[in-house]
Amino acid sequence: MFIFFSSDVFARNLIKLANIGSPVAAGNVFQGTTNILHKFQLSVTDANVTLTKISCYVGGNCSSADITCLKVWYSADAYFDNTDITLSTLTNFGNAGLKTFSVTPTLTVKLNVPVYIFITADIAANAT
Repeated sequence: MFIFFSSDVFARNLIKLANIGSPVAAGNVFQGTTNILHKFQLSVTDANVTLTKISCYVGGNCSSADITCLKVWYSADAYFDNTDITLSTLTNFGNAGLKTFSVTPTLTVKLNVPVYIFITADIAANAT
């Protein structure tokens, strides 16, 4: 999965991206579950940045018939749990390819304060 960011001040600020864990390998998932596709840490070292969009490339054999939605989550720590905040949800996203999430509400990444982003897929109860 490739991750792209969009911010009104992106070009003027240094944004650090760090993977937190191994990328998710291809494999089988259970019906009716939420699965982490990717997780990463964002930090800025120049000035606060307002994150307005996140784009990622989803590859492989996937379709909106099997995946009910893709979500982007904000976390204050490196753990995905029930305290995390949904930033964006894509439903009826079609097949594999570039997916762009509008971050609502926008997320301010503060100077020297890391934030953690999770991208998940909700698998349909009748996925094949």
